[in-house]
Amino acid sequence: MPKHDVSGRVKRQVFGKLHTAVIETGGGLAESVQKEVKHILGELRVPSEKSPEVLVSSGRVVVRRAGYRELLELLLRLSTASNMWLTIARGEAPDPAALRSYLATVPWRLYLPSAHPVQVSSDSHSSAVYHEGLITEAAERAIKATGVEIASKGEQTVHHVRVRLRHDRVRVELSLAGNPLWHRNYRAAFHAKAPLREDMAQSCIKFAALPQENTESAFTGGRPRPDTICVPLCGSGTLLFESLIYFLEIPPFLLGREYAYQDLSFPPPPSDRWLRDVLLRETRERVQKAARQAPLRALLTDVSERALEDARQNWQRFCSLLCSALGIDADAFPVRVEFRRHDITEGDPLSAAGHGDGTLFVPLNPPYGKRMKGTGAGAFYGKLADWVSSLSERHAAVSGFVLASEESDWRDFLGHLRLPHTRTRHITQGGLDIRCCAFSDSIERTG
Repeated sequence: MPKHDVSGRVKRQVFGKLHTAVIETGGGLAESVQKEVKHILGELRVPSEKSPEVLVSSGRVVVRRAGYRELLELLLRLSTASNMWLTIARGEAPDPAALRSYLATVPWRLYLPSAHPVQVSSDSHSSAVYHEGLITEAAERAIKATGVEIASKGEQTVHHVRVRLRHDRVRVELSLAGNPLWHRNYRAAFHAKAPLREDMAQSCIKFAALPQENTESAFTGGRPRPDTICVPLCGSGTLLFESLIYFLEIPPFLLGREYAYQDLSFPPPPSDRWLRDVLLRETRERVQKAARQAPLRALLTDVSERALEDARQNWQRFCSLLCSALGIDADAFPVRVEFRRHDITEGDPLSAAGHGDGTLFVPLNPPYGKRMKGTGAGAFYGKLADWVSSLSERHAAVSGFVLASEESDWRDFLGHLRLPHTRTRHITQGGLDIRCCAFSDSIERTG
């Protein structure tokens, strides 16, 4: 297809029209992601007169009547979503022949690059064409006919197409993210058997920072940060890094990840470079302002030396990526991190490290007693709650959350906790129902 033709079509059919996008979320996060989407759309850095509709449908967030530029800004700023799928075609498919005929009309070459392989997936519900292998094969054949390569089994690619059938209606979607949005790019090492996904961790942090469940205040600018973040049972360090992304308002793209939309058949709109520069400049100013104050202190502890080494490596990568993007020296980054081998059942890690006073944020993701010596998980959760309760005697304000997969552990934690404010929500990861119990000794949020 001639370059000038693609450029003209892109302006009309991509940059110049309103779109529908489906934003995928982790289990139980749809309403949280919806709030974040509404907040970003309400304060776009790229001005827009459009008023997109944002709703939750079947556990996903659907954005309708949004411009392409607005969707890209969402993509760069979202921290609790897992993927974004742009609808590129819709039609009818009452039988296999109709499906094949329709897929042959989809403007694949308008979007898909010929130089990179594309992975195709499909799903079907309540439709005459129900065999997903047949749907995928038909889409791959239609794409191949345009000269675009299909990824072989197991081949890594950032370009993903999904064909979905609902009640004989077909929708073709293209991932603008490519790799899931929770791939932050800062994780250099981890040996945990079931690490908490970054989007799930970020959502729990936001939940713990809210004074009440129906407010959106945790998405507003100028978040006051705690003096100290304490992460016992730190694992690979995810809860610290996601806490910093939240409290310092760091757009995830600054950590060096790439997106599929950057390498489609057409380049991003000129506003993309401008937007990235604006978000970078705003983040640099926040970090420099924080550097003029007392540094935020972070204490990460674990009984596993391997986990601590993973956390150290990941911290070095996180700090290096961010400081490089911001153009500042690592010594100027306003966070001081200490790593200590410590068993939370044997004493207070904060006292052992000489930390006291000030405001404190404590995100907790226990390994459900597997690393604990001589105690069951339930007894451990009770001891954990006793420790959290004691913190309010030495700190100006204490807040945070704990994750529990068993109701008995959650009840044991609440039964021992002596802080006045708690709230619980359910999230799902890997098919496991997890309770996120936020706690605070004050109705005011930490951040």
